[in-house]
Amino acid sequence: RSMGLFSRKSPSAGSRLADAVAADAAEAFARFVADRGDGSIVALALCSVDDAAPPYIMGATLDDIGPIKGTEDTWRADPADWSWSDDGNKYGYDAIISEMLDHQPDSFEEHGRDIFDGIVEGLKKFDASGRFKGKLPREQMLLVLWINDPAEHNASAVMKWVGQMNPKPVAKWF
Repeated sequence: RSMGLFSRKSPSAGSRLADAVAADAAEAFARFVADRGDGSIVALALCSVDDAAPPYIMGATLDDIGPIKGTEDTWRADPADWSWSDDGNKYGYDAIISEMLDHQPDSFEEHGRDIFDGIVEGLKKFDASGRFKGKLPREQMLLVLWINDPAEHNASAVMKWVGQMNPKPVAKWF
């Protein structure tokens, strides 16, 4: 008996999510580069909340966050407050996340974990594709899954994810 493509316990939901996030991040970043070609784009964030609602995508230039040199005074705003976004674009990951949200555990700490893991894997795939590049070297560009007003377990996860998907200099700066 086959499980079918849209079975409740689809083992591929996380990998489908990662593939969709990688594609959506690449398209959003390409739009950012086209719109902001004169600025040095230094950051891309997918922003969500503790309950793993489908994220929106934000970007930042040096004007928004300052050069990454490891000093506190260069950071000007949380990703959710960056000055420009990919507002109004549809993302392939939305439907997959909605499907996954229907089957999340009730435990507050575990709710969203599979979704966040899939998003992080997708951002890593996007980075590995070589499409996250700008005027600055990758060691000075930030890729992040940002959780707005996170519970403690997600706040520490954000820092872990930053370390997993960024070169050491930018992860340390963040």
